[in-house]
Amino acid sequence: MSPAAPDAPLDQPAVLAALRARVARLEGAGRAPGEAGPVPVCEGLPLPGGGLARAALHEVLATAPGCGAAFCALLLARTGGTVLWIASGRDELLAWPPGLARCGLVPANLILVRAERWPDALWAMEEALRCPAVTGAVLALAWDANRQAGDGRLDLTATRRLHLAAEAGGALGLLLRPDTAHPTPTAAATSEAASGCR
Repeated sequence: MSPAAPDAPLDQPAVLAALRARVARLEGAGRAPGEAGPVPVCEGLPLPGGGLARAALHEVLATAPGCGAAFCALLLARTGGTVLWIASGRDELLAWPPGLARCGLVPANLILVRAERWPDALWAMEEALRCPAVTGAVLALAWDANRQAGDGRLDLTATRRLHLAAEAGGALGLLLRPDTAHPTPTAAATSEAASGCR
């Protein structure tokens, strides 16, 4: 009797593709590139594309101080993973964890960051968006941030860097800022208005 023939050789391209997909899921904390769909804005409200695209920066324009935080929290809760809330400067921009939990954010998945200086806030946001383990991040700007003419804090270059970081990491990036008469242009994919605060 002849010895048993070895198993047929594995299809190398298929094996390599499966291994690449497995590594991508491990590096992305369970998400394969392009696996997650858009983040729905409102339940039952059909939007083009199904909602806000992941792996992109979106701006939320608040009509009054305090507006927009709940909207951002609802969106971040729908990403289903680790999220960062970054406040530039003042304590009142740092969200209240019990309030965020009421909007659906799991406290164990929430990281709060308070950056004293604008460059530190920008750096924290960029690094958060690049991290494949983070599913979403918001950068909350001070209410008077856009009213200071020529401060150079928010410009196309800075927001383009944030958008590219979101693309690289696959996270939903939110820029929460005041809705002024002449808002500074950004590289955000969409601009949402948050109003209705009392």
